[in-house]
Amino acid sequence: MQTNYWKRLMVLVLVLFSVYFVYRLSSSFRITHNDNYPTTEGVQGSNTSDLLGSRSQMLDTLIPSVSKPDPTVPITFWAEIDSAYTDSSCVYAITPELPGRPPYDSSYSENSSIHLGDKDSFADNSDSLVSTEVLNNYKNPQEDDLFSESTATTSEGIPVSRLVVPRKPLVFNKPTTVRGIYLNPWAAGSRLRSQNLIDLAKRTEVNTFVIDIKDATGYISHPTKVMFAREIGADQGVRIKDLVGLLERLHEAGIYPIARIVIVKDSLLTSARPDLAVQDIAGGVWVDDKGMAWANLFNSTVWQYHISLAKEAAAVGFPEIQWDYLRFPDAPKEQLNRAWYPGQGERIRTMAVQDFLRYAHEELLGLDLVMTADVFGFTTSAHNDIGIGQLWEDFIGLIDVALPMVYPSHYWPGVFDIDDPNGHPYEVVREALIDGMMRSVDIKGAGMIRPWLQDFTMGPPPYGPPEVRAQIQATYDAGISEWILWNPSSRFSEAALAPANGYPDGLEPTIRAGGRVVPCSKRFTAMEEERAARALVDSLAQVTTKKTIEVGH
Repeated sequence: MQTNYWKRLMVLVLVLFSVYFVYRLSSSFRITHNDNYPTTEGVQGSNTSDLLGSRSQMLDTLIPSVSKPDPTVPITFWAEIDSAYTDSSCVYAITPELPGRPPYDSSYSENSSIHLGDKDSFADNSDSLVSTEVLNNYKNPQEDDLFSESTATTSEGIPVSRLVVPRKPLVFNKPTTVRGIYLNPWAAGSRLRSQNLIDLAKRTEVNTFVIDIKDATGYISHPTKVMFAREIGADQGVRIKDLVGLLERLHEAGIYPIARIVIVKDSLLTSARPDLAVQDIAGGVWVDDKGMAWANLFNSTVWQYHISLAKEAAAVGFPEIQWDYLRFPDAPKEQLNRAWYPGQGERIRTMAVQDFLRYAHEELLGLDLVMTADVFGFTTSAHNDIGIGQLWEDFIGLIDVALPMVYPSHYWPGVFDIDDPNGHPYEVVREALIDGMMRSVDIKGAGMIRPWLQDFTMGPPPYGPPEVRAQIQATYDAGISEWILWNPSSRFSEAALAPANGYPDGLEPTIRAGGRVVPCSKRFTAMEEERAARALVDSLAQVTTKKTIEVGH
């Protein structure tokens, strides 16, 4: 009898413990349903990594078996599952098409500092090929057998299906004049953010998106099939999970896509393959004053890796490749003196830039790609390579388009006889671009000029629509019709952009010229008035100085 009593007691204890364990486990997901809407509790003040760690569990709780599409559910449902993350909130958006689910919650914080992408799209790729002829020279049919895990992952460790190249990539027509904006990988990978920017383009003169294929982190933004990227782990930080789907949406919206590929600024590459990095004469890998290691632009393996990425981008439909960080490190002279470049031989820095561009032309020949390159803004005016291997006359004939980054905030006082370059965006951009245009005249086969313009604030005055529009107008006044806006957060001053149907009669934008904000039509008057005022101040200063000297004498 006593034995049975203890058995019953033990069973009761086990039941209570099980109930408590289930309760603690469910509460750790921080999920409740208020008025049939899925929300998160206890998120405020929570660590971002905690949210990320339970992301898939939370979503699976909301939508069972989300990892495998239900054939009874419309494919649009799976494609439209979006989630927006900040450091203090999680928002799940559920489409109304699924019976029995709550209404669509489109909440999204445009002020979020972090956006970690959308849930995978599960569209059927049975009509696509794993490889195409353009990829055959680097695609190994057996490559999946060489890796314990055949999938790429996001930065949170979530598996992502490998890129599937369409049988017939989309064909994009280049606009008569490219007027673009930059999409960082988070913005491009988020259905919500990218759609917001597509809508911006529809409302304005914007017709082009520059999209990161590989940025300065070294990670490939999409689940690449390039073998070398897999070997160094560059496929483990995917942010654009459905690159083909993104291009399809841009094609439908009439937006021209450009694939941006950063070359030598790549700490991930140099960490995985130190032999491909700039070396230190004292031994080991050279690092700059910020602790950054740089890839060696004299190394042909570095070239081949990035050409493979360009071929893959072309295979999925990108009509234009934009090389960035096609240069050598910039650092204090005493640090640069310790750097050496295996394989350099008798070549100088400008030759490495030239040789890469020639090699790229040869390798990409026949793919009908426009090839462009980002360059320092001051290359349009400098008559040396400014220490980074970029000399205007040496590269302008080897590319279809040069994109000088003529950001006024990056020029120093006194340049172009302007004491405050950042406060004179119109003047700086116009002068810089005129210099480039004049130097291109005598270069056979010189590429076009399409500047990067500044839509971010770095020092006073704060940059907004007048400052951004001033740069656009300066571009036109220099004789150039194309431009792209840079903001690393991919947030742009819409009021600086002309409406899609042009400005209404009697309405003109305001710009900053002559050190003040004026109607665009008054820009030359404003500059002349500033010059006159400055001349008067200089004259008075000379008179005062002369009288002081006479009195002193």
